[in-house]
Amino acid sequence: MVTKKSFIALVFVSGCAGRSATPVAEPEPQILLEQKPEIQQEPEENIVQAEEPEEEPASLVEEEPTITTLNLCEPIGERRGYPDSSQKKQVRALIRKTCRAMGVGSEDCKFFYAIISLRESGYRWWVRHRLSGDVAAAIGAYLATSHSYGWDVRWDHKARKREDLSALEFTEYGARQNPYFQDPKRWMFGLGLGGLNISYHLVKFDRMAPPEILCDPVINAMVQIVIARNAVHKYKAQNFAEIQAIYAGRKYYDDRGRVRPLSCARGCPKDTDAKQRARARKGDAMILKRCKARGLDCLKKPQLGSKLNLKRMPREDRYKAAEEIRGEPLPPFDTVPETSVNAGVSEG
Repeated sequence: MVTKKSFIALVFVSGCAGRSATPVAEPEPQILLEQKPEIQQEPEENIVQAEEPEEEPASLVEEEPTITTLNLCEPIGERRGYPDSSQKKQVRALIRKTCRAMGVGSEDCKFFYAIISLRESGYRWWVRHRLSGDVAAAIGAYLATSHSYGWDVRWDHKARKREDLSALEFTEYGARQNPYFQDPKRWMFGLGLGGLNISYHLVKFDRMAPPEILCDPVINAMVQIVIARNAVHKYKAQNFAEIQAIYAGRKYYDDRGRVRPLSCARGCPKDTDAKQRARARKGDAMILKRCKARGLDCLKKPQLGSKLNLKRMPREDRYKAAEEIRGEPLPPFDTVPETSVNAGVSEG
């Protein structure tokens, strides 16, 4: 059984990715997380894939890996068990701490820990999401966003039908290349608490990082909040049902050609057809049911705060903020040259 004191060690054991070769002094042993008791697609329709129980039956829980073998993300091709109640409690505490640091209201934070992170991953911060819909979406995103990571990618049609990743051809694009992008098998998942599509969402934190940093619970929660803020500011979402539509990729063009959330929570948009309205109602019903079960009013205006605007923060300041929330640095990983990356450039 994993104790509270060993939780941080489990999350941040070396072997995952890290951003700097600069040695970090060993911190004094301490309990870094709050200990208060608890008082965040579907295919196409929802960001979430499958509801996980609060406690997994013992017969289905795999033996916990040892600290020496547990990396940030579960190894490709393997599947870990579920966190125990103590770990779940501490994950929720980390998400709430992230919300406070970013200025998200305490009630609104329920969306991220009681709706998204519970429903999407069952609080498994390490999980690689591998449903057929996840993989198909990951492949499409990988090709569509390659320029954001400094690469032009070509894939022969026949090889693509076979999903033969070895046939991908890479050409440098722009001045800076993410050195991990040429290992596509690492990008073919949703990752972590929010099941984040790597290619679409890694860029929101650090486009030069390895994809596995999205298994860090704090970074994953920070990106979830950024996605929600984008839904409000860019797509004019007015409530959590509409934010969820953006999470799930449910959008439409209004009569002025603007992209808006495809949701009927405030009445179906007039610029939609019957099929779109049916899809919107189905997605709305699912998210509103979950919100009601968790005591969250998903039709109210979200209070998502304005602190820690990642798009305006230099790369190093993002890591510093995440480390302050977490109470621990990420362990070292393959070093990317620390040349400047202008804040906000090529980032979602």
